[in-house]
Formats: sequence, structure tokens, C-alpha cells
Amino acid sequence: LNIVFSAIQSRNNPDFLCNPRQLPLPILTVNKILTVSTPGIEVADFTLHIDGPLPGAIDDQIVTDEAPVINLPVGAYTVYEVITGDVAGKTFTTTVGGACTDLDNNDVGDVTLGLGDNLVCTIVNVENGLGL
Repeated sequence: LNIVFSAIQSRNNPDFLCNPRQLPLPILTVNKILTVSTPGIEVADFTLHIDGPLPGAIDDQIVTDEAPVINLPVGAYTVYEVITGDVAGKTFTTTVGGACTDLDNNDVGDVTLGLGDNLVCTIVNVENGLGL
């Protein structure tokens, strides 16, 4: 039988906890904002994706607008969209924001998630030709 004891001095160690708090796995929410003048174009015409830290498309997942995705692995993510609906040939100016940054100016958001993070990335589409 082996018994191991350990002692940690509390003096000069104000942050010591016998049972350290475990941070939860990250949460990521994608918020889609759409400004259009053409009737019938809606958020549902765009499929939202987050692609996680695993190489390749193995962890690329479709997400729902404004629905938090919980218990994600820690690491770097890409947030993007694909037009999958009928947008009548319209084009859009896309801006990525919130917790995401568009590092390559390619309308794709980049974000790194750590333990305890609860972040929101925003994808904004404005229909071209609105005169805004």
C-alpha cells in the first residue's frame, strides 16, 4: 500500500483553492443580420457554418442563427456562410464582426475559443444597390 500526502501553504497564496473551479467548455453563437430591399430574401437563404480546430472538414458544422453552440473544443474557428436559397441573383456586401475578425478580408470570421468563453460572431449582409 502506498499513501501520498501533499501540503500546500495557504500563506502568500491567496488564490489557492482545494477544489479549483473548472471552467466550462466554450460556447459560440453566430448572429446573422440581413438588410435587403428585395422581397422574399431572408436569413434562411444563408447557411451558417463554424469550422473548428480539427484539420479538414471533419468538424465543420451548420449552425442556426442566434442559437448558442455549446461544449466546443478549445481552439481556432472559422465562421462563414453559404448562400443556399434563392436570392434572385442579388449580391451582398458582407461584414464580419463581434468576436470574429476577418483576417484575410475574405468575408470569413476568425475566432479563437478558450475555456469559459461565451462569444458571439456577427455576419452582416447588405444587399448591393440599396442606395445606402
